[in-house]
Amino acid sequence: MDPVHRMNKLYDGSGFLESSELIVDSATDLFVGQIVQIRERGRPWYAADVTELHLDGKVTIRYRGWGQQKATLLRNQIQLAHKEVIQPKRSDRDLTSVTKPESTATPRTWSDSSGSFSVEATYMGINGDKVVLKKTDGKELSVQLTRLSLPDQRFVAQVNEESKKLGNPFEQ
Repeated sequence: MDPVHRMNKLYDGSGFLESSELIVDSATDLFVGQIVQIRERGRPWYAADVTELHLDGKVTIRYRGWGQQKATLLRNQIQLAHKEVIQPKRSDRDLTSVTKPESTATPRTWSDSSGSFSVEATYMGINGDKVVLKKTDGKELSVQLTRLSLPDQRFVAQVNEESKKLGNPFEQ
């Protein structure tokens, strides 16, 4: 069996995979339908398909060969598939696959740029170059915008852009 066929066969099943060492971080471009490999809580690597991309940087996957079992993971729990794996063609619908931002009054998971730290908090606004967040315990914190993950920075930019479009409600 040739190496490409062998590798693709491995990704069709539910068995263990060797690390591809193709790290996924906040700058890695992913798309819905893409074949990746994931690892949760120190377990071995398994094949999966990307089913949803979230603005908070998390990725929902469906395990390959495990029926419809899904999980939502941080990007540091994902690797790109080995280069021999034949990927599905990326379609135009993938350009709109990112979940739309939720209400700013709803707590969401915020992550730092390294993907190592996260917090559940509500977006309160921006003060200079710091994002003001209110944790679920009621405590407020200010975080340097550049210390947030790229998806969180995009969320802040999108909220601010939408606010600008609405304009000043006190001017007619």
